[in-house]
Amino acid sequence: MSRNSYTNDAGDLLFDFVNRNRIKVSYRRKKLWWEPNITLETFHPLVNTSIYALSEIRYSAAVSFKILKTLKFDVGYTYKQTLKSSVPKTVSGLSFIVIKDF
Repeated sequence: MSRNSYTNDAGDLLFDFVNRNRIKVSYRRKKLWWEPNITLETFHPLVNTSIYALSEIRYSAAVSFKILKTLKFDVGYTYKQTLKSSVPKTVSGLSFIVIKDF
């Protein structure tokens, strides 16, 4: 398990211009609680060989949960599109959160 398993930009696909899938397992910890996170990602790089630029379309779906006196369950979906830049041009997200008190 690691906090940061990769660099979140288009450069992390250089020099392997193939579609790929990735499972990211990460966590956050604050004093008394842990928040595990599991993310499934799919990468679709688009290469323009005339100017040697890399663009990518990245989809991800994540599940995270927080355990303490309350149980928080969070499911999210993210779409990122990067075109000739390391900064995403299009970012959209959808998230569902369920919280249960014990």
